[in-house]
Amino acid sequence: LNTEISNVSSQVLHNKIKEYASYAEVYGYGECSENDGSPCEEWLKMGKVPIDDIVELPPYHPNCECIVIYYIE
Repeated sequence: LNTEISNVSSQVLHNKIKEYASYAEVYGYGECSENDGSPCEEWLKMGKVPIDDIVELPPYHPNCECIVIYYIE
């Protein structure tokens, strides 16, 4: 249930902010990191990318602790 709530929250926030933000970056903490073989590892390694390049939003797996950081320039 927590994963589904996070999924809906990510989608709503992304849809509201994407017209203002230029770039986005996926940031992970807790059990989500770049070098642990987690399903979100690929997204974490991308770094800061144009907002249109973020095609899949967290959560990437159950109990995923990734978030998207938006850059408004």
